[in-house]
Amino acid sequence: MRTLGFALRVAVVMASLASCGGGSTDVASYPGSGGTGIDPGSGGTGNVASVGSVDGFGSVIVNGVTYDNTSTTNSLDSISTLALGMVVRISGSLNSQTTGVAQTLSAGVELMDTVASTNPGAGTLVVAGVTVQTGTATVYDGVAGLSALSAADPVFVYGVPEGSRLLATRIEKRASLPRFQTTGAIQSVDTLAQTFQLGTLTISYGGTSYAGGLTAAGLATGVIVQVRAPSAPVAGLLNAQQLQLWQPANPQAGGNVHLRGAVSDFSTLASFRVLGIPVKADGNGVQFVGSSASIGNGSEVQVKGHWLNNVLVAQKVTVYTGTGGAPVTYSLSGPMSLLDTGQQSFSVKGQKAVYTVPGTTFANGTVADLQNGKKVQVLGTQVTNGVLSATSVTFLP
Repeated sequence: MRTLGFALRVAVVMASLASCGGGSTDVASYPGSGGTGIDPGSGGTGNVASVGSVDGFGSVIVNGVTYDNTSTTNSLDSISTLALGMVVRISGSLNSQTTGVAQTLSAGVELMDTVASTNPGAGTLVVAGVTVQTGTATVYDGVAGLSALSAADPVFVYGVPEGSRLLATRIEKRASLPRFQTTGAIQSVDTLAQTFQLGTLTISYGGTSYAGGLTAAGLATGVIVQVRAPSAPVAGLLNAQQLQLWQPANPQAGGNVHLRGAVSDFSTLASFRVLGIPVKADGNGVQFVGSSASIGNGSEVQVKGHWLNNVLVAQKVTVYTGTGGAPVTYSLSGPMSLLDTGQQSFSVKGQKAVYTVPGTTFANGTVADLQNGKKVQVLGTQVTNGVLSATSVTFLP
């Protein structure tokens, strides 16, 4: 089963890479954080374009970097607040390998529809004409997990497109849906009929409006688009109300780029794409967390490096699938609130967490020291029914 530990409208087709020799270093296990949940990363300071799922709150943690978001300009589409597993795009600056300032942050929903079918054995479901792949790090809210979802359940699905699929980072069971929405790569275009194929759907765009820099002339095979409509498709045909690009990043020349998503167009480590962005990861000194031999089309990775000559030149690649794949850890830091010793739960930064004895480990204190207002760091690897299961709680000064 594939996992993704990660919204914002499409991968524009970019120049492909030329192959180039080089060396790299594989790290067999996740060197990560020494128990902090924060990836030490690579690179340094300067501007940054980052796309990935929300892995924690202290400010907001994305791709192992804790971003100060006190003065951030937020663009939240169909959501009121950020939550674990939502895919975000950040433009800002890095103060260090692990801290930064988010100047702008965008987030939204990839799929809005009722569940068509589920296959818990394969870890998949079909929503809005798209096959959705889940994994052990997929966050669930309003439902215990994939096996608890049924056909006709209304859902929001967050994630990243990968070929004809969507890799789910978060799934919310909803009471109702504001509209129909789907996201994915265009499979074919019929300009005469003014239709294109996306997943199992035929999208009619004759009367649509466009946003995010997309025009009718830009509709082409492989372009990832988000499609909105006031109502669900009928017999597989959807009349689009609005089309926009799902544009994952806006890197600046020489700047830092952090991406978390699925590999596509893989040729060699010198030439592949993540979220439509060309990546070169065969240079001397590239650090691999997990096995570089596991990287191929569909692999879930995090890439950190610099934007040079319209290519993301990788310094560090974390592999989340295959041999030696890295774990996904969610992190919360801040004062405790809403402590309930009966339910063994509390909240940090609005996110509920549960602890168990002896399952949760405690550092710098014991379970008896839990108290509203005390500052803690909470780590966990699973979120079900919107609640983080704490694997560790560290009391902070």
